[in-house]
Amino acid sequence: MSAQPSTSYLGGNLNSNANININTNTHATAATAAGHSKSKSKSASATAKIGEEDLSPIEKTFTSLIQQYLTLLLPTNATFLAERMVAYKSTPYSNYLLAMCHYRSHHTKRARSVLSQYSNYSGSMSDCILYLLAKCCVDLGKEGEGQSQSQGHQGSHGNGNGNG
Repeated sequence: MSAQPSTSYLGGNLNSNANININTNTHATAATAAGHSKSKSKSASATAKIGEEDLSPIEKTFTSLIQQYLTLLLPTNATFLAERMVAYKSTPYSNYLLAMCHYRSHHTKRARSVLSQYSNYSGSMSDCILYLLAKCCVDLGKEGEGQSQSQGHQGSHGNGNGNG
C-alpha cells in the first residue's frame, strides 16, 4: 500500500515533499513537550509577538504559513497568502506582513505603497511599520522621506532614552 500525501485546509497539516507541519500554538506545545510546569507553559504562550495578540485562529494560521514561506525563501507563496489575509481582515499587522512579503520579493514600491497609509499609525506595530517604510524609502533613493517619517515618529513617541 502506498502512502498518499495528505493535504487539508489552511488550519491542518500539510505533508508532502516539504513535510511542513503547521501548529499555531508553538510556544505552549514546546513548553509542554519539554515537560515544563503549567505555569511556565502559560507564560510561554502569553508572550505573543508584536501584533499577534488578538488574532483569530484563521489569522494565526495565515501568519504561521506566511512566516514559514518567507523562511523557506518562497516570497511569492507568502505574498499570495498575505493578500488573502488582508482581504479577510485588513489590519496594520496583516498589511505589515503583506509589505514584508513585497519587500522580500524585491517589490519595494509595492511595500512602500502598502505601508504609506500607516505612516501616522501609533499602535503596537508602529515601530515595525515605520522601520520597514523607512527601509523602503532608502532603497528607493528617497532618504529624506524615510528620515522625516522616522523622526516624526520619534518626536511623537520619544526616543526610548527618556530625553524625547
